[in-house]
Amino acid sequence: MQRIIRTLRKRHVDCFFSINMLLNSIYFCNQEDYENLLTVLKDGRLSGKKCSDDNIAELKSTKCFRQGYSRHLRKEIRSAGIAQEKLDKWCIMFKCTSTEGSLPARGRCNPITKESSFTSETKTAALNCKETCQHLQDPLTLDEMHDVTPANSNSPHGLKEHLSRRGQSNLESFHLMLAQFGNTGIRESLADNLNLAGTAHHNLKIRHNEEKSDWFIDR
Repeated sequence: MQRIIRTLRKRHVDCFFSINMLLNSIYFCNQEDYENLLTVLKDGRLSGKKCSDDNIAELKSTKCFRQGYSRHLRKEIRSAGIAQEKLDKWCIMFKCTSTEGSLPARGRCNPITKESSFTSETKTAALNCKETCQHLQDPLTLDEMHDVTPANSNSPHGLKEHLSRRGQSNLESFHLMLAQFGNTGIRESLADNLNLAGTAHHNLKIRHNEEKSDWFIDR
């Protein structure tokens, strides 16, 4: 998904909508978790303010929904056949040109720049995703794929938090957090000390989260 997203034009008016549709082509949220989240949003127990259907739809059209509530939703990977079909529909929905004999394009150009959402690399990245999406499914069950942290007894919403054991590797995720200290021209010993300090802080935070999760489970 990241390889496809990197090929999109970020300033296009439909960029964020196309990203949401692309994510929906690969995975969907667990129905029980999603229903519980909608219930507490409409009751106002999560944010302190009752949300209407229009408010929730507007919230889902921004990145705030994933950033704020994705930890309460377990993700289920679609089967290879469904993912390939949805990827085809996604390409048709957002591409602006089509070859002869293929389905007509339904995308629109940016009204300001007159550019399409897709670049020249998008089609190749989407085809590669179609070929490899058959390897995305996990042999473990949904419950075995997540670490669950029960809600605090004083929590008004009672939603559980789910941390996936899959997806991006912990090592790769941690590498994204390391700053390029060597590019600043500082001496090697100081760069090493800063990296070690950041590593220790990162590991300490993870340890505290795991201890917190174990404490809630024991209770």
